[in-house]
Amino acid sequence: MDLDEAIDLLIKNKYLFWVSENHTDSEFSIIRYKVLRGEHRGMIQIHYRSGKVFMIDADAEMMEKNSDLSGISRNLSGCGRTIKDELLRELFIQGNVMEFLARVLNGSSEDESVGEKTVIRSIPKYDREVVDRFIRYLEENPDDNSNIRELAQQFAMSAGKLQNLFHYYTGITVKDYRDRVRIEKAIHLLRETDLPLFAIAKEVGFRNSSSFSVFFKNNTGKTPGEIRTAAAYQ
Repeated sequence: MDLDEAIDLLIKNKYLFWVSENHTDSEFSIIRYKVLRGEHRGMIQIHYRSGKVFMIDADAEMMEKNSDLSGISRNLSGCGRTIKDELLRELFIQGNVMEFLARVLNGSSEDESVGEKTVIRSIPKYDREVVDRFIRYLEENPDDNSNIRELAQQFAMSAGKLQNLFHYYTGITVKDYRDRVRIEKAIHLLRETDLPLFAIAKEVGFRNSSSFSVFFKNNTGKTPGEIRTAAAYQ
């Protein structure tokens, strides 16, 4: 399993949540993820140069709490100078990034608790099942524009309780999660299909392409056209 496959698996199983992808220039980019499980909640960033990982780090609080994370990050920053063989350097980087992720997510087993801190396993089984079904609904229906009160009614729960449980379970708000789902779906359609922009906008809950384009640019830093054009040259 390579790094991309591992991250996809962690996202699918709700260990990580994709937050954003920023391109500082044509060569460098940073992808940010929210850690949803384990003792070390927070944000991690994976840095890419020319499409290959060269660094991973986390927010300051997480790094301060775990010196091992800082050590792995420092190892990565220096490996380019000490390992000259490209294949060996790539294996070293991938291994260190995998170890970094494992340490961040350590302690996320179903029956485990972390010190005196309450973690998501303490949510009653019924409430967890509701949140899981709600998450699946958002992921399968990005075109649904129902407000939170209407959505909560579908799951026989008050809007306030659903929002609080969702935030406790995932670490982010319903709006942020819904936005991310829509962005991921839109990026997939832009890269993998020839659907016109207005059709993609409709697929992710927008009535017209102009409002969708503003939303997309605000969340990714790029226009839909830029994503589609870049995909055509890959």
